[in-house]
Amino acid sequence: MKVSVVISITVMSLAFFSCKKGEDSSEKKKSSTPVLKKTNPSIKTDKKDSKSSKDKPLEIKKKTHPSPAKFVYKGEVSVSKKLKVTKGSRNLRIDDAGNFLSWGPEKGVETVYGTFNGKDKKLDVKYFHNAVFSSRAGTFAAFSGDTLYVESTGEMKKYFGKGCQTKCETEPCIRMCPIISDAKFSFNGKYLAYFSWFADAAGDYTQSLTVLDTTTWKVAALFDYSFEEGGSGSIGFSDDDSVLLVQITSGSTLFTDRISVSGVRDMVRLDSGKPWTSIAHEKMKLPCEDCIEFSGLSENWYFTAYEKDGKSRIYMKNMITGKKSTVSMNAIKDASVCAVTGTPEKVVVSHCILKEYELGNGRKRYVRRIQAVTSIEGDSTAVISSFGVFHHSFGGTGYISDDYLHFSEKSKIRDIKIGKCNVEDVTVSPLGRKIGVLCSDNNAVIIDVK
Repeated sequence: MKVSVVISITVMSLAFFSCKKGEDSSEKKKSSTPVLKKTNPSIKTDKKDSKSSKDKPLEIKKKTHPSPAKFVYKGEVSVSKKLKVTKGSRNLRIDDAGNFLSWGPEKGVETVYGTFNGKDKKLDVKYFHNAVFSSRAGTFAAFSGDTLYVESTGEMKKYFGKGCQTKCETEPCIRMCPIISDAKFSFNGKYLAYFSWFADAAGDYTQSLTVLDTTTWKVAALFDYSFEEGGSGSIGFSDDDSVLLVQITSGSTLFTDRISVSGVRDMVRLDSGKPWTSIAHEKMKLPCEDCIEFSGLSENWYFTAYEKDGKSRIYMKNMITGKKSTVSMNAIKDASVCAVTGTPEKVVVSHCILKEYELGNGRKRYVRRIQAVTSIEGDSTAVISSFGVFHHSFGGTGYISDDYLHFSEKSKIRDIKIGKCNVEDVTVSPLGRKIGVLCSDNNAVIIDVK
């Protein structure tokens, strides 16, 4: 039983970088046509085979990399530990083996990687935009600006997007590297994929997807894309690790690329059975202008949120079956959609406002903070929480309200009282054995799921 990565993260940073290279691409307002350029030398795609298969279900080979451990849920939950974190921490990530990572957006907040038993170490990195643990114990990936940090077996390594220039002839040197916008592990922990984008001095935008094999930490696959304007991306693996999905948004244009991890066997395709094969890419123009607020994945569903005529609209599509749907609700004033989870039958939406943090010397950090969480079920819409939404593959969609951690009505996991907590973040371990709730008093509640 696997669990999706937490889709309702506490913050989604919009950091400002020097030399204009880090200016938010959402300021660019033109949509564009993406161009797919696969650069893995061992993989070639015939142009005739690159057309979108639209809604045709995929024929996926049997998964070749099983999960590191099988886990049978009984539906039992209990508070196992109260964890003390660094003052000012606003973000928490945990794994199934009892490791955690905490950090915060404010100046002077320490970033800490440690264990539930009190063995902590401070990291030199002051802030992460986001971080994710692997199902393989003691391994996490976190990104900030143009750098991807990977901790594995006690060693911290740095990775960059394709085309990173770190050398110069004259001082001072300014590193010109793509910005990392997302990173995800496969559920079995064998692969780490990350997405980066770059804008050069001429205003040309490029994006790339890099996949690392975590047994060797060598590049397993590399894909190039090109949007004329903007083009930040989000990525995610299907729940059986057979498909890696790429979403790129620009203005009001959504581009998706479905990549077969182990290869699809097809008597017609020239690339039949080859790993890391692009099997379907599609571009869609949404019925609005410069309107996309969020794109992301939960389980096998990918979501795109946009606003039109005072309505927040959620477009969703299943990356395996091709099933798609759109739901809508009244937009919340001064807020934008920042996370979505669920299914067409019941969609849970997080709405964020932009908060500003002073870093000194005129520098500022802008962070999206959740203001409200709503549930859309048929024609019914309701506010269910002010924060704390997550997805657990056994418990379904969960949220925190009235001192309780609640699971969906059809869940086999009972609700559990966590006590008074002004929630800053909620996170689920990769295999779903633990849920972590970070409170504003620098304490975290760790809940075991059995």
